[in-house]
Amino acid sequence: MSLLSRKNMLAIAFVLALGAGLQAQELSGFQAPSGNIHCMLEALGDVPGEPAVLRCDVMQISNRPPRRPADCDGEWGRSFHVVAGAGSGLSCVGDTVRNDDWPVLRYGEMWQQAGFTCRSEQTGVTCANGDLRGFVLSRAKQTLF
Repeated sequence: MSLLSRKNMLAIAFVLALGAGLQAQELSGFQAPSGNIHCMLEALGDVPGEPAVLRCDVMQISNRPPRRPADCDGEWGRSFHVVAGAGSGLSCVGDTVRNDDWPVLRYGEMWQQAGFTCRSEQTGVTCANGDLRGFVLSRAKQTLF
């Protein structure tokens, strides 16, 4: 495991440990202070047995996204998801979760709901499920773990 990977995992473990005592908020989503990252819970109770999914969209990126899969006809490289009890990945989408009415998750604050924990920092937003799978998102870089 590389030093960067260890640092990311330690950061996520710290975020989850801090959030363990917080009550789940009655929110369906949030936005970063910059307005560049918006996150929303999806598939939460819509279909029985369907796992919750946290999706975050980065409005503007300054790096080059990964190559678009051949079967993706939608937007690629700016939408990320993590599934409760499973992994994280990029999403091929035809919409956005942007909602300027969502509350701002200020730098240093956490959002916790449906088993997901997100932390907002000046360097970006880190989100993970209870299995420590998730992503770190910023304008400059997007990392899955």
